[in-house]
Amino acid sequence: MNQLIALLLFPGIASWTVLLLVYRVLVMETRTLPPLTGWRNADGLLALLALLGALTGMLLLPWPLHPLAIPPVGELALIWFVIEVAFVMPVLPALLAPAPLARRAAIRELQLGSAGRAVVWLAIGALGAGVWQAAALGVVGRVLALLAVALALPAALGIGPFASERSIAPLGTASGLAEDTGQLGELARAACGAVLLVAVLIYAIGPLPFALPLVLVLFVLCCLGLRRLGRGLPRLVLPRALNWCLWRALPLALVGFVLTVLG
Repeated sequence: MNQLIALLLFPGIASWTVLLLVYRVLVMETRTLPPLTGWRNADGLLALLALLGALTGMLLLPWPLHPLAIPPVGELALIWFVIEVAFVMPVLPALLAPAPLARRAAIRELQLGSAGRAVVWLAIGALGAGVWQAAALGVVGRVLALLAVALALPAALGIGPFASERSIAPLGTASGLAEDTGQLGELARAACGAVLLVAVLIYAIGPLPFALPLVLVLFVLCCLGLRRLGRGLPRLVLPRALNWCLWRALPLALVGFVLTVLG
């Protein structure tokens, strides 16, 4: 019974669908779902596999009150692998496409996303290394990790200054793809983004009282903040965007990780 609850209700398909729709509406400002025909080719199948990967990552996260709080639930290395593979899959069609503009957009998305997510995962490792405690080093380490997440998460999700450059290729990585396939890829990106955001919140809050409603409220607030960021700032060129992740956010995550482990 617990297995069915976990798969179908919480934190499975029903919960995942709600978070995906909230993220898609609030962050991507899209209120329509793509047609179901987009998966009928190899590119669409990759997007569909990315959706399944995002759902698997959702199930593996150490949710408060998880009905299956047994391994492999909560194993961070496995969570990292599943979600990272899901993020890469929607980019592969554009990366392998004959259209040079699509390849250029895919390379930007892959480089920026990987750099941003490297910082985020390192920060999640710091946040998961312990709980909020009185030890000064541990508290400082978690605060630095959270600052690193705040700096790197937009790059990890491809939002705002780190979004696809559409002045040359208006459709970004969807250039050259069938319309329904491109829309399915965007849905897969939204699913991966929602799961990564909720992973940050789960590890940041930890086993605090009322952790589950706090995660959900903060998820909505973060989505609203990301939407505002996406509207307000111009795109950064690739070298400046990478420098932002690697020279501003990454040092904070590294120091935060070391302090949290020592604390």
